[in-house]
Amino acid sequence: MATGYYLFRGDKSACGGVIIDGCSNHRHFNRDIARERDRVTCGVHEGIYLIAGGMRDKVHGRKVAGTLESFSTCPCRSHFVPSIWTDHYNFSGGTTVTHTDLSHLVDIPVLPGPVDAAKQNNLTETCKPEDNPLLNGVYLWTEATGSGHAFVSVHENNTVYLYTYGRYGRTDRSTLTGDGILNFFQGEDARKYYQYELYEMGARVFRIDDANPELIRKFFEELWNNGEPAIQTPKMEDGTKRRGRTIDKYDVTGNNCTTHSIAGIKFSGSKLFDNGYTTRTLLPIEVEEDFTIPISLQNYLDNKSSDVSSMLVIEVTNEFKSQYTNFENKSFQPMGGSAKIQKAATESSAVAGSVSPYSGGTVGGSLGSTHDE
Repeated sequence: MATGYYLFRGDKSACGGVIIDGCSNHRHFNRDIARERDRVTCGVHEGIYLIAGGMRDKVHGRKVAGTLESFSTCPCRSHFVPSIWTDHYNFSGGTTVTHTDLSHLVDIPVLPGPVDAAKQNNLTETCKPEDNPLLNGVYLWTEATGSGHAFVSVHENNTVYLYTYGRYGRTDRSTLTGDGILNFFQGEDARKYYQYELYEMGARVFRIDDANPELIRKFFEELWNNGEPAIQTPKMEDGTKRRGRTIDKYDVTGNNCTTHSIAGIKFSGSKLFDNGYTTRTLLPIEVEEDFTIPISLQNYLDNKSSDVSSMLVIEVTNEFKSQYTNFENKSFQPMGGSAKIQKAATESSAVAGSVSPYSGGTVGGSLGSTHDE
């Protein structure tokens, strides 16, 4: 016979997370009953997760959460620690034991066969901060849908700082130029953006191991702090309305998400984009890789991550997908007509992976310098 305990809003997971949802019109001991798919935090990993599993009986169409059946969808997959030990339910193969105080809420189901006693959580074996591969780091993101996108995020002791620059407000009719808006996301805003990029846009993530996170933050946050609140448009996303600042003029061919992301990485002291070769006369030539389109940057990072002699770049896309799970069942968005036009315009205006000092990114874009008023 196994003894289980009911779960409520405010109860903790074994990894230190907290159940933050509950059913306010089904209460016991003045506490909101927790159910499957109620939200829960994680004590180790950034983000909001869900309660998975529950009793057979439901409240408003969702299973009631209990310690025997329920666990968090966070990477730790932790079970929960009850806060009320005086009220419990028992499972056996033959009879149902239902606490009368909760009989108006749930009927404890009879299982088809004996159930082994639930394994007690050993708190010394649960996830620790050092077990989180994304606890700290500088991450460069790329995706190639339409004209593509690139952005940078920093993790410091499980706190996320996300910086994404783009055409998030006013644009011209072609949408190739417009207000250059920098979004600075944290917390729930960052989690939602991560999941959007991972599952709807097919983004890939690369950890840049020689980048200084403090300098990355200094670079982007000074731009953001010195910017102006974004002029709102009817289609502007709520996150941009709250966290977007106009910092310059955007030009898809030369002053764009890729050039800003690379500038931040270079400012941090990273040697990622340093390159060089030796002539036949043994004279060293130092050059810097100069990219203006995300797909060129992605190809470069892909090659660098495969170069064992470099060890500056490590792809961590799967680690992000493991930690930021697709619990909302997002699906990849195919490229529409306007996105195809933008992609063609971008690719015709820039040389992928050019090492020339005269690419669109260096001179401010082929549509005119974006720094002219």
